[in-house]
Amino acid sequence: MDYLVMRAFLEAVKAGTDTPIDVYDTAAWMAVTCLSEASVATGGMPVCFPDFTNGKWLIRKPPVESEYSLEYIPNIQIPEDEPHARV
Repeated sequence: MDYLVMRAFLEAVKAGTDTPIDVYDTAAWMAVTCLSEASVATGGMPVCFPDFTNGKWLIRKPPVESEYSLEYIPNIQIPEDEPHARV
């Protein structure tokens, strides 16, 4: 598990808030390895990917707002007089 994912999870648990990555996304990500192995074992044949949400993925809750979410874009101002700010 990536450091930022683990840190986001631990901070959410400490704060008593929802985690940025829900259990359904976690299950889907973890299934990729097993399903890939099953596909390789059958000569590269397609393997059905389980829907852990029973179709609820079509209508999801808004994402958790945190500094770790993909929707978070910090408002960083770079002073014009800094040399690395020029492109």
